[in-house]
Amino acid sequence: MINRPDLLTNIYIYKFLKLENHYPDFELFQPLPIYNLEELSYPISAFYFDKSLSLLFVGLSNTSISGKINNYFSKIFSSNKNSAENSQNNIPGFLLIYNIIKNNSGSLHFELIYQKSFTSEVSSINFYNSKNMLCVGLNNGTVAIYRLFVNESSKITKELIEEMCTVKAHKKKIVGICINFTLGYVYSTAREGCLNISEINYQSLMKSYPVSKKEISCLVYDETWGRIFLSDEIGSIWIIDIMTNAVYFFYLLYLCLATATSSSSTSQSDT
Repeated sequence: MINRPDLLTNIYIYKFLKLENHYPDFELFQPLPIYNLEELSYPISAFYFDKSLSLLFVGLSNTSISGKINNYFSKIFSSNKNSAENSQNNIPGFLLIYNIIKNNSGSLHFELIYQKSFTSEVSSINFYNSKNMLCVGLNNGTVAIYRLFVNESSKITKELIEEMCTVKAHKKKIVGICINFTLGYVYSTAREGCLNISEINYQSLMKSYPVSKKEISCLVYDETWGRIFLSDEIGSIWIIDIMTNAVYFFYLLYLCLATATSSSSTSQSDT
């Protein structure tokens, strides 16, 4: 147990076992924050960090009741120049992009290089550094794709970001986005039971595949093998091979394994 890093990184277990008395020379490995980004005024709803380019993508959502009310009335009175439609308090979602710079002293500095507002809260962010493609999903079911142009110093600036397409792919909150560059398609899932396929060039939804009768809660894409992993709200796992359209289904995988193990132990004890 002493050699288990998952236990040694837990300060409560370390104190409960009084390891400092038995191993006074042992140094507890406890992860410590190296920087706090405290200037954000709204809750973070999504973020993505790319180590190779030292870029941090942050999605913010103005989920306050007052913000939603202000946004609602600002749309109604949008023709009024004196309205607060341009007020930051009325904007539901933001995308922020930071360059992470390491100073000579070793400390980190976050440089805000890009900011964009949306008419809905940001719910999903994914970035492909091999193609410099950024995917942003919104609560209203919209998928936005951007291309980032990297300069010689492996940095990007506001002028080097291009919006490629915006597709209203779903009716509900986006929970995952991925791109297959071989086929040129965008795959997305929302709080619905389907996997939707959109085309970047035509900026339109091509097809919707029903996957589950329950809401999809998560999407993970294996770019190497071209497989999409989906899970729904009742614990089902779906694996979709987008090259062959083969679908593999695992229903409550963990629960089934636990039940089988429990049944096996009971039968052995009875014998």
